[in-house]
Amino acid sequence: YCFRRQPHCIVSKNRVITAVREARQRGVLFDVGHGTASFAFAVAEAAIAGGFLPNTISTDLQRRHLGASPTHDLPLVMAQLMAAGMPQVEVFRAVTQTPAEVLGIVEQVGTLRLGGCADLTVLCADQQPAVLEDFNAQQRTARRWRSVLTVRGGKVVRSSEEQQ
Repeated sequence: YCFRRQPHCIVSKNRVITAVREARQRGVLFDVGHGTASFAFAVAEAAIAGGFLPNTISTDLQRRHLGASPTHDLPLVMAQLMAAGMPQVEVFRAVTQTPAEVLGIVEQVGTLRLGGCADLTVLCADQQPAVLEDFNAQQRTARRWRSVLTVRGGKVVRSSEEQQ
């Protein structure tokens, strides 16, 4: 939950605290596990502006979060991070390649390559910007992502046509 406001905020006086940067230098990885109260735009913006990007991005989606509005799915968290200033290429790396590297399975997943498992999700950015809100009711406007196709093992398992 590296971009939460409290407790344990990584930012003080609009800068990532020294101990956090030192932890990263020692090899500590930082994840955005945005569930319900684990994301604040102000923290994310300060960290990203200071060059402190999360290593990985996740959702912390769990049973008690089901039915919450908005659903804290991965495309939403990706859009929030881009709205906070994280470059798109880094957002996609943090949800694909880096998690695969952390898990030691980069040869199988996390990238498209000959001989890979052919798991992928095709996302589409909505044409109209949406209002994105953090737990503290701070808002930013950005285009949201939505899944239009999911492929597992080279076979389509879900498409946007099935969702309609």
